Amino acid sequence: MSPNKTHWPLIFLLWFAGLGASMQFAKISVTFHELEKHYAANASQISLVLSLTGLVGLLLAASSSLLIQRWGYKLVLLSALLLGALLSFIEAALPTLSTLLILRIIEGASHLAIVVTAPTLMAAASAPQHRSLVMSLWGTFFGVSFSIASAFAPTLTNVYGVAGLYITHGVWMLLIFAALLILLDKHLIASTPTNISLRSIIERHKHIYGHFNTVLPSLVFICYTSMYVALLTLLPLMGPTPEWVMVALPLISIAGAFCSGLINQYWLSPPAMVKLAFVWVLFALVALGFAHMHGWNLDLFKIALFLGLGLQQGAIYGMIPYLAKESHQQAQSIAAIAQMGNLGSTIGPPLFASAWASFAVSGLIGLGILITGAGLLLMLYAFWNLQKH
Repeated sequence: MSPNKTHWPLIFLLWFAGLGASMQFAKISVTFHELEKHYAANASQISLVLSLTGLVGLLLAASSSLLIQRWGYKLVLLSALLLGALLSFIEAALPTLSTLLILRIIEGASHLAIVVTAPTLMAAASAPQHRSLVMSLWGTFFGVSFSIASAFAPTLTNVYGVAGLYITHGVWMLLIFAALLILLDKHLIASTPTNISLRSIIERHKHIYGHFNTVLPSLVFICYTSMYVALLTLLPLMGPTPEWVMVALPLISIAGAFCSGLINQYWLSPPAMVKLAFVWVLFALVALGFAHMHGWNLDLFKIALFLGLGLQQGAIYGMIPYLAKESHQQAQSIAAIAQMGNLGSTIGPPLFASAWASFAVSGLIGLGILITGAGLLLMLYAFWNLQKH
């Protein structure tokens, strides 16, 4: 496949695989309250069902690239899609809560493999002039899946119960598996003989996390993932939220991610874009808290917040080809994003659930401001350090 030509059909198919991966979180988020009722559990317990899928990625994302290089991107991606489908079918039976928690940890292996292989393959299938745009497209996968889930989950669960949604997710994973089995060239990124040992794993982590060029996007991505799923799940607790708003929030974040890609492509540099996105989220959180204090309608403020989160996501992915010029560096950066993103997905929902339980709205807003402010300060320091050297 020519590096000067972008293979758009394959790129969109890989993006569809990403939708299946993010639905592994979305399906739990949109059935959160149904699971609370079914298992007679509290929000903190069900938040573990939501977040435990990120545990595998948290532990293994950076070293996973060693296995992927050895076994080949196509084999790993197809295996992950099959595993994800099987687990979703089993979860549809609503086993005991302890069994479900174990299944969710295993599902993390499927999620990790998809979110590392798919964007790397997308970058390999795109021409250099389209690479930032393609990475911004990948950055929309979380928002799109949550929007789809918010739009269709109520109908599916009302008619078929929670099982209907989980079975639909499994079927989606099987369909993408079948399409990629036919269309994905296993030589798009060749597998390479790799020595896998404790020493090689430690060296891989040192190489990735020892360079700002590969680690910076992942460090600020924690801020995004720790907030996105948690806020989508908990914002309705701030007051009545119309169904159209819950559907619109992920769509708005998608629009933000696309806008970020276009702005990166034609106007602002990725460093300027990502700083703008974080400042936007800070102001949106402050405005949301102010509006709640004064009893105003919060719908537009929630929309503004999720537009900023979309800008964040797209800008962070746009930084990858800007900071990491070589394909192997981009793969390492994506692996680090998967690892740190899973850290955010794992700790975010329990943290925000605890903040809500202890301080209600002020807890949600305050924690969001703290996380976003820390990310902004980290970026300012990192870009100053990169310019200095």
